[in-house]
Amino acid sequence: MNLKPQGRGLVFMSPNEKYEKPKDEQKEKLNMWVNNLYVFFVNVLFSAYKREEMLKEKIKQNRLEEAALAHQRQIENEELEARLNILREEEAKRQDFDVDITVLKEPLEAPSSHPLTPSPPKEELTSQTSRTSPGKKKKR
Repeated sequence: MNLKPQGRGLVFMSPNEKYEKPKDEQKEKLNMWVNNLYVFFVNVLFSAYKREEMLKEKIKQNRLEEAALAHQRQIENEELEARLNILREEEAKRQDFDVDITVLKEPLEAPSSHPLTPSPPKEELTSQTSRTSPGKKKKR
């Protein structure tokens, strides 16, 4: 029995004949597979690759910006250190100048009639504190 109608319907084939898929059906499956690969590469793989490239570029830019900021901070620190050193030198000069002035003033203020021996400690203050007894309160 070998009936092959042109339209829709049943196809009876003998056991000796091989069933072959029509060429259109094979092409359709191949086109579907190629389209699925295209969608995968374009939507998944390439977008991930583009994102990775973009992130690498941002990392490079951030590193350059950080290096520039670090260099700028270093320059500012050096300027501040130089200013601080100048201020310290000026303060040291002022202190040296003040010491020189006081040294010059002391011999002029000291009367020449008094001897240069140190005076004994004042006992008046110590004697007043010893007169008050610890139990009595002083009234004013």
